[in-house]
Amino acid sequence: MTREERINVLSISEEEKEKFINIFYEYENDKDKRTLDSLGWRLKELIPKSQRLLENRYTSRKEVKCLFVIVGTTLEPLLLSILTIRPTEKLVLIFSHESEMQKKQIINNLRQIHGSSPIISKIFLSIEAIKYIENIKNIKIDDNAKIENTSPEKVFSVINKRIDAYKSEEIGVDITGGKKSMVGGGFLATTVNNYHLFYVDFDEYIDDHPKPGTEFIHILDNPYDIYNVQEEALINSLWERQDFDAVNNIIEKTNKKLTEEKAKDYGLEKEKKRLMQIQIAARCYSEWSKYNYSQAYDLAKKSNFGFFDYYKNRHQDILSVLTNCIGQRKTAYGAIVLALDRWTRGRDALNRDEFDKAALCITQAIECLCAFRIIDLINKGEILASSGRNFDPQLEWFSIRGLIIFLLSDKTTRPIKTKKKIGKDGGIEQAFTWTNNLNKGILSFNLNSIKEILDYRNEIAHFECIDAQTKENNRKRCKEFHSTVKEFISLFITSYKNEDSLAGKCFDCLQAPFTFAEFKDFHNIS
Repeated sequence: MTREERINVLSISEEEKEKFINIFYEYENDKDKRTLDSLGWRLKELIPKSQRLLENRYTSRKEVKCLFVIVGTTLEPLLLSILTIRPTEKLVLIFSHESEMQKKQIINNLRQIHGSSPIISKIFLSIEAIKYIENIKNIKIDDNAKIENTSPEKVFSVINKRIDAYKSEEIGVDITGGKKSMVGGGFLATTVNNYHLFYVDFDEYIDDHPKPGTEFIHILDNPYDIYNVQEEALINSLWERQDFDAVNNIIEKTNKKLTEEKAKDYGLEKEKKRLMQIQIAARCYSEWSKYNYSQAYDLAKKSNFGFFDYYKNRHQDILSVLTNCIGQRKTAYGAIVLALDRWTRGRDALNRDEFDKAALCITQAIECLCAFRIIDLINKGEILASSGRNFDPQLEWFSIRGLIIFLLSDKTTRPIKTKKKIGKDGGIEQAFTWTNNLNKGILSFNLNSIKEILDYRNEIAHFECIDAQTKENNRKRCKEFHSTVKEFISLFITSYKNEDSLAGKCFDCLQAPFTFAEFKDFHNIS
């Protein structure tokens, strides 16, 4: 919208609109009107009309109680800013030796004090500005904020010492005037403390001078508010603790501030994409940690660019295998995959000193393999029920400790008691004789070791927070448990190496896709 178009929408007569246009043209056609000597004419004629147009354009109003204004050698934009922003309680003028005269002129014109300085005419000012000037005596004007050194640190200090009891959202800083070093201090104070940041800008210039009537108040975004170092550090910390739900919530709030439009304006498209990748990964890992594999798989690919990069490069689409865990657990590969997932989640919990969860996950890894072993032995006809009835492993409950003893015992046959689940009131015990031909290979742990560690499970669950010594003992036990079960999984990998899906595979290469991304892995998003 041009200046003339903005004048036409004002609720004034055609005659008054003509006066607006003529005054602006008079300034532009007469270079003498732009000199310091013509300041009185500009204040009386230009300021009221420019303010009226500025008021009409200032639609995104920010109400502030305290306004800091950095005073430079150009008076008009500062007066326009004050009369349009209109702090309700306090105005602080930050000035240097070079701008002390301009500071006095601002005060004189606002207070309508007759003297050497010109006085702003109320004609054509906005109604709100007129009321403000009439009430200016109730606004505290601090004109003692003089700085001898115009360094950013001095301006920063002056602002911080004068904020009184105001909240951050009640404070504004106008950085239109002053030297660049002073502006830098005002910007720094604003961004760090999250104050409102103002700047009077112009749409057009004439002979390197701002064109009156084209002014607008630019409310600058606080880069820390869009996405700041504190948020980055918090997301990093939460990610290390694998609190993926909290990570998702923070990024959700950040994305509302760092919109697509703002990301483009500030050249933060890459950062925006990185946050999106982190959020998708967080949502995926949150469900993955809960073993909701199907939902995790859907979330992993829920974006405009398909799967997040780390998933494509490192996870090797492992979730597509885990989503069919009911069917997969009946195969050696599927059982080992499920065991590796539980083992890895146990390792993650152990790294966070969550010993109860670590012990549970590692125990589940054993259960996954043992459940498969039962099915495999049944299919091979190597499990016989003494009662002669059919054995359905899906309906059986068995002692995991007893099964471990059986699988790792030197004896080739061993009776195992299981319990048939019948309704809610318990069941009947049945005895089975199983023949064990599992290739044990060479193991660095013995049977008593894994039995003892399994016995720690309940102890860890109930007593892990007793004292520091208990914590250290549980850490030691969990590490031993973790290491032992790694060999137990390796035993199964070796025993079933003839299957196509396991041919030539080792523990490390099978386990690698289960490791979640670290926060640093998202820093090289293309």
